[in-house]
Amino acid sequence: MGGAAVAPALPTISTVFPETSEFIISLIVTLPSLAIAITGMGMGTLADKIGKVKILIISLLIFGFAGVSGYFLNSIETILIGRFFVGMGIAGLTCSCTALLSEYYSGAMRVKVLSYQAAATGIGVLVLELSGGVLAGISWRLPFLIYGMGFLITMLVVISAREPAYPEPLDGLENIPEKKTNRPLVALCYISLLLTMFLMFALPTKLTYYIAEMGGSTTLSGLLLGFNGVCSAITSMFYRRISGRLEIFAILTVAFGLFAIAYLLFAIPASYPVTFISVCFVGIAVGFIIPTVTNTLAKESSPKTSGKLMGGFGVMLNLGQFISSLILVPIIAATGSYGGMFTYLGIVAVLVFVVFAAWTIHLRLITTRSAALGGNNDQT
Repeated sequence: MGGAAVAPALPTISTVFPETSEFIISLIVTLPSLAIAITGMGMGTLADKIGKVKILIISLLIFGFAGVSGYFLNSIETILIGRFFVGMGIAGLTCSCTALLSEYYSGAMRVKVLSYQAAATGIGVLVLELSGGVLAGISWRLPFLIYGMGFLITMLVVISAREPAYPEPLDGLENIPEKKTNRPLVALCYISLLLTMFLMFALPTKLTYYIAEMGGSTTLSGLLLGFNGVCSAITSMFYRRISGRLEIFAILTVAFGLFAIAYLLFAIPASYPVTFISVCFVGIAVGFIIPTVTNTLAKESSPKTSGKLMGGFGVMLNLGQFISSLILVPIIAATGSYGGMFTYLGIVAVLVFVVFAAWTIHLRLITTRSAALGGNNDQT
C-alpha cells in the first residue's frame, strides 16, 4: 500500500496533465505493484542468501529516494520511472520484514507479532491516505514527500535490527534440515492474497473519483480510506483470538463474504454513510485475510526459505493490485459509473465467497465423518 500515498492526488494530477489518459495516471499508484510482482521473488531469494537486514536497509533507501523524486519531476514518464523503483524498494521491505519477524518469533508469540504487523499496515494506510489527502489539497506534489520517512526508518534499522541467530552461521544454513513445505496450502495463501488485493485495490485507485462525483474533497477521500486502514488494524489486533476458534478456510469465507456485502452496497444510490460502511467492511475483510496468510506462510517457512516464501507473498500482494488496475478501466467503461464498477466487484466477491464456503463445509463434513469413524472403532 506504500504506492497509494499519492492516490488522493490523482484527480488533480489528471488536470495538470490533461493529455494523459486516466489509465496512465492510475499507473502512478499501480506501477509500484507491477514492480513488486516482477522483483519480489528475486528480492526474497537474495535476502535468503545475503541476509534479510541488508536487503531491508537497501530497500528502505531505494524507497526513500525514488519516492521523494516525484516531488521534483515534471513529466509523467519520469514520475513513472521513479514509481517503478518505489516498487522495487517495497518488494525488499515486504519480504525482509515479514521473514525477519517469522524467524525472530515462534508459536503463539509469532501469531501475536504478525497480527501486530498487519495492524501496523492498517494504521499505515490511515496515515498515508489521510496525510496524502490533506497534502494533495495543497499541491499534487506534496504527497511524494511522505516517502522521506524511509530515511528515518533506515537509521532506526541500522541501530536496532540484527540478523536472527542460527544454530550455524548464515553461510552454514545448508546444514539445517530442510523443512517440507505444504505446497497446496502455500498456493491457497497466494491465491487468496491475489484475490484480496484485486478486490481491495479498487478503493485507493477509484474511491477518490467516486467521492469527487458526489462533490466530496480529496481530504474526505483520504479520511474514508484512512478509516479503511483503521478497521483493518483493529481486526488484525483481534486476529489471535479469532484464529484459535476458526480454521483458515472459515476465516477466508467470512472475509470474502464481507467483501461481497461491502461492494454490493454501492448498488444503493450514492451516499456518504453507505460509502463509509462499505469502506469499513473492506477494511475488516483485509484485517482477517492478511494475518491469516502471513501466519500460515510463517508456519510453512524455514530459515532457508522464509525470504523466498515472503517474496512470493509480496508478489501476490501486488500482482493482484496491478491486475485490478488493468481490469477496472474496462469495467468502468462497460458500466458507465464508478458505482457500477464496485457493484461488479461485489458479484465477483460473491462467487469467491461461495467457493470458499462450499470448501469449508466439505472439510467439516470430512472431519465429522472421521470423528464418527474413530468413535465407532473405539467402541469395537
